[in-house]
Amino acid sequence: ELISRLRATFRKYLCYKDAFFAIREKIRKKLVFKYLNISIDYGDGDAHTTAVATGTMWGFIYNILAFITKTATVKKHKEAVNPRFNERVFSLSVDGILRVRLVHIIYAWILFNSNYKKILNRRTNPQEKKKGV
Repeated sequence: ELISRLRATFRKYLCYKDAFFAIREKIRKKLVFKYLNISIDYGDGDAHTTAVATGTMWGFIYNILAFITKTATVKKHKEAVNPRFNERVFSLSVDGILRVRLVHIIYAWILFNSNYKKILNRRTNPQEKKKGV
């Protein structure tokens, strides 16, 4: 039963993902970040592990920024990962201004919902493929 629920959840996730990617380009110009600042302060008391974790966080931030720039327009952005080698600290700060109109949110929801239903119907009721002559 657990395996069947996991499979159903994974199928639903794939439908959500496909519906999102179908509308991503249509909403990209409508979501605009005037600026986006991401800042992380990290230290665990050990210089070696702090350095490795800091490098990993840089990679994580760039992956998040890549996803955001494919989904929205970002005018200005600033990222920082500050290592604190002799301290035990974790601080995450994200701020920015996102400009979007209410009508664009409604438009995106309608597009997403209609695409999700189409994809779900296609996957649950696959039509028989016609054989060529």
